[in-house]
Amino acid sequence: MKAEKIMNENPKRLYRRSDPASSRKAAEGICRSGKHLSNKLKVLAILERIKKGTSKQVGAAAAKFGFPEIDRYEAARRLPELVRLGFVNVIVYENGRENVYEPARKNRCFFRRH
Repeated sequence: MKAEKIMNENPKRLYRRSDPASSRKAAEGICRSGKHLSNKLKVLAILERIKKGTSKQVGAAAAKFGFPEIDRYEAARRLPELVRLGFVNVIVYENGRENVYEPARKNRCFFRRH
């Protein structure tokens, strides 16, 4: 199931083999704490509200929707992960520099901000 895929992220995907041990510990820590999952869900919720956008646009919209902890750099890290998991599609390359993303139509976000 897609929901299980998004929840069971392997921390090894968050660092390279050549990274120092501190990067490995940081990756394991954010996965264990739930911050990694939470941020992926927040980025997906923002993208569903704005319909399509770059990581910069997602980061700019984050505070407007009540997620000030999501900046353009966090969005730039989480969007490719969401593409790999099938929750987001890359629709165009803007000026050959930035990807424009949209939510995958078959997967709707199950995270709502009250």
